[in-house]
Amino acid sequence: MTKTLVDQQVTIKRSRISPNNTWVRTYSYIDNSVIDENVFIGFKCKLNHTIIGKRAQIANSCTMLGQKDNMITISDDVWLGAAVTVSPGVHIGEGAVIGAGTHILNDVSPYSIMVGNPGECLKKRKLVSDEKLSNSLFLKKIRSLFQRYPPKFENGFANYTGSPIPNSLEVGEGSVISGRKSSDFPNGGFQFGKQVIIKKDCVLEGAGGLSIGGKTIIGCNTIIITTSHDYKFLSLPQTNEKVVINDNVRIGKGSIILPGVHLPEKMYIPDGSIVFKNLTIKKKG
Repeated sequence: MTKTLVDQQVTIKRSRISPNNTWVRTYSYIDNSVIDENVFIGFKCKLNHTIIGKRAQIANSCTMLGQKDNMITISDDVWLGAAVTVSPGVHIGEGAVIGAGTHILNDVSPYSIMVGNPGECLKKRKLVSDEKLSNSLFLKKIRSLFQRYPPKFENGFANYTGSPIPNSLEVGEGSVISGRKSSDFPNGGFQFGKQVIIKKDCVLEGAGGLSIGGKTIIGCNTIIITTSHDYKFLSLPQTNEKVVINDNVRIGKGSIILPGVHLPEKMYIPDGSIVFKNLTIKKKG
């Protein structure tokens, strides 16, 4: 029996995915690709003519559209942050870390940490552990969780919280709301104020805890993240920090809100921004 988990509403065509502990999340699209073992592919990723090595971690909304004669190769133990774009023909070396919103145009050497558009090497990754990542135990817990709290696909969006969505919350088509309190995530779950609007194709990940104040509007294709990884370790152990968004906040389309961010009342985030927990705001890429 396969130990790999493919969520509902994933499209896979002409591809080979390892049966050993790989996880592909809802609304992802995979075509003409090869995915090795112990890989994680987040929500709303797009892969074509791409080879993914062992233990790679691909965060939400990444795009890797290779070509038949210009394949993309992601080596073992690579971590791609949210909304990373990789150009055709690129080879990302073993153990590299690619920051959220980065656009990779050229090959990446092993253990590089890349940011920007085009992606540039910020520094080399220095590891303090050589332990290999395994999804086995985590996926066993996830399967049990899904049996008790099946994901819901109603009104055109995915609800992975295990609870009904409040009537006062407006959620656009193709969006994902995922995360809850558990033994692994004691601070997890969502708090929603009244008259919150989440527009189309957003990903809100609340395993680390997410609070959104009333009359807040979140633009299309926005990603809010409350979990991350400690890149000092090859096993990429998970970290989490709560995100708090106060009342009357406006978040522009295509933005990324990273773990630990606290947005004060009436704050405006421009389209295509990346927001860090010290409230530094940069343009995506």
